[in-house]
Amino acid sequence: MNELTTYQHNEVNAFISANLQSICDAQPCKENTRNKYMKDMCEFNSWLSNQPFSIDSVMRYRNEYLSKRSDIGTGTKNLKLAALRTLVKELYYRGVVPIDMTGKLKNFAVEQGHKKDGLTLFEVQNVKSYILGIEDELKRSRLYAMFTLMTLQGFRQFEVCNIVVEDFNALDARIKILGKGKNEKELIDLHNETIQAIDTYLNLCGKRSGFMFTSVRGTTAGERLTERGFRKIFECVLLGLGIDRSAHGFRHFFVTLLLEATNGNIGIVKQFSRHKSTAALVMYDDRKRKKEHNQIFYNAFNDI
Repeated sequence: MNELTTYQHNEVNAFISANLQSICDAQPCKENTRNKYMKDMCEFNSWLSNQPFSIDSVMRYRNEYLSKRSDIGTGTKNLKLAALRTLVKELYYRGVVPIDMTGKLKNFAVEQGHKKDGLTLFEVQNVKSYILGIEDELKRSRLYAMFTLMTLQGFRQFEVCNIVVEDFNALDARIKILGKGKNEKELIDLHNETIQAIDTYLNLCGKRSGFMFTSVRGTTAGERLTERGFRKIFECVLLGLGIDRSAHGFRHFFVTLLLEATNGNIGIVKQFSRHKSTAALVMYDDRKRKKEHNQIFYNAFNDI
């Protein structure tokens, strides 16, 4: 192992522990992002405390730790790498380590393929039929409320998991959520079916406050449902129906359907999907149009 000669690994670790707050505070980003950086940097520091710090530590953290974690997705891993880059650059700028070790630190490649595409209308209808066929009334209402929030509202998984009952207003047909990159909750208009689904679920479970969706099993029962737990719920449903998609596919479906309904009006879709990047929506639209053009291409040669 190529050890750093200027500093011992425990000194690097101690410096991170003592200066983590100031490092995060110095970043030119929103408070929510700084808080995430703090959490991810602490995770790296915890991993680092069990082994010598060397010139290879950053790459080993990526390849031997993050790459083997099956409980988080590629996007989350890349966010953790972003926090790591920030931390290591600060260590270099402040003279704690002699070189910048982030030069070869590459993001994890996002898998290409149909699993990353949105669900089709047929697949969403199958999921809906399955949920509505569940005999357990409470389980059915809970799952259907989650389903409507994803398919009719386009909510992200973490947004669903962090909804609190007090922020739901059936009379005003609105709900407050803390969206991606937001410091304050925003009011979202709700589809009638979403309102009815949530109202039914809350009446059955008797919740009047706190997180709307909580874990129902194991030692975490009664605590906020985690994104990992949320994904597992819908992965089981999709797997049981033979649908090779991820839970995020519901949001893809929402955006794609809106693009079709508005004839590709990016402005309207951006408003309802709350996508920060217009470029991301253009990519959705390009993918949709490519499928349409492919079909035209195939049909043109049907008679040959």
